[in-house]
Amino acid sequence: MKDRIIGIAFFTVALLLICVVVVSLISGLIEWLQSGRWESPSLLRAAYDAHLIRARWFLSADWGWRLHEILDQIPMLVGAALAASLSWWAGLWFVRR
Repeated sequence: MKDRIIGIAFFTVALLLICVVVVSLISGLIEWLQSGRWESPSLLRAAYDAHLIRARWFLSADWGWRLHEILDQIPMLVGAALAASLSWWAGLWFVRR
């Protein structure tokens, strides 16, 4: 029973992430139609804007700045789509268990 609840939670997270990707794509399309530019924020910029991370976290460890640079290179759409896929897979794994 617990596995089924955890699986449903993973499915819910996956569906929410898919909604984020779709809304971001629609927003990017509207911006592209108006200005001719398609800008997708990086994972780092999206996390800063959502107040999920702080800059001082990257300064506390030696590897923190490398992680900062990696997150700045990955587009939010790619990260959200990958996280949605992994969450959906985890949901399937827990439901079948």
